[in-house]
Amino acid sequence: MRWYAWYQGGNIHVADLDRSPADGSLLTMHVVVPLPADHRDWSEVYVAAVPDGEAVVYVACNAVRRLNLHGTVVWSYDLGSGGNEGAAVAVSPDADVVWVWASQMTDDGCDRLLVLDAASGGLLDQADLWSVGYGGGFFAHPDGTVIVSVGQGQCGPANFQARFDGGLLVVEELIGPLRDQRWLVALSPEGTRLVAFPDWAWGELLVHAWPGGELLTSFKAADLLPDQHRSDEPTFEWTTGFLNNGQLLTTIEVDQKALLVRVDLESGASSVIGEPFATPRGHTLGDGTWIAADEWKDRSGPRRLRRFQLDRSGEDLWPGLAGCAG
Repeated sequence: MRWYAWYQGGNIHVADLDRSPADGSLLTMHVVVPLPADHRDWSEVYVAAVPDGEAVVYVACNAVRRLNLHGTVVWSYDLGSGGNEGAAVAVSPDADVVWVWASQMTDDGCDRLLVLDAASGGLLDQADLWSVGYGGGFFAHPDGTVIVSVGQGQCGPANFQARFDGGLLVVEELIGPLRDQRWLVALSPEGTRLVAFPDWAWGELLVHAWPGGELLTSFKAADLLPDQHRSDEPTFEWTTGFLNNGQLLTTIEVDQKALLVRVDLESGASSVIGEPFATPRGHTLGDGTWIAADEWKDRSGPRRLRRFQLDRSGEDLWPGLAGCAG
């Protein structure tokens, strides 16, 4: 089974992707898990579903917890009293370990990477990173390693590769072009390409080979737009991902609105999906489909997530969701 988890309104929502049609329908829910009372009003909560769908793991307020589907705490791990400017959590595909990146948790004000036992919450190993992050995330590689990308504000990004093998955590900083101020945003499903932005240059998108880091191709935001959407300074947003191994779905901001754009990596051809949206939220799944959220016009209501795909003719399937509130 495949799950998609997110936090909203004091609850962890888990959708069943295998039962969610990719025709613009709302995601089919698997479970909604309430957070414990002491974390229910916390604004920054980072979540992951356990692969068997029988539990969730989250990070909030300097603690990592595993909950059963009723919201009961199975275990809790205390991260200490560090700065905690951000966190990320992931569960390994075999459900054996929980990966946690926690920002500024050590005495010298640096980040920490931890590997916890998924069943008991016990610490298996940890490593101090030299980064001082204000946001970060994981990219799970098919070979079992994890790529850790850390944003450090004006200090630029820091990127690492980590592996947990034989009870030992090994962390290495990325080398070559991927070390040179690259904001990582997507890993291809087969694990051979990484998409990145050059530091503070949001008008260009770079595609690197993995693991060597060689630059394969690059795209300017302005070159991907048709004439009717031309702008002086179009910029990419963070919502960039792989539709499949050969195609990207990215978001380009034009005149305070945003366009979803499909890009073919081999030919360089691009196409705009639908009309401009005020706040498109796209999350690609790597199987030719993506998830986007309805937005209430006054932002007073909850987000509702839908799944989309390209139709069989190769045309884009996008029935205009801007401002949906029904």
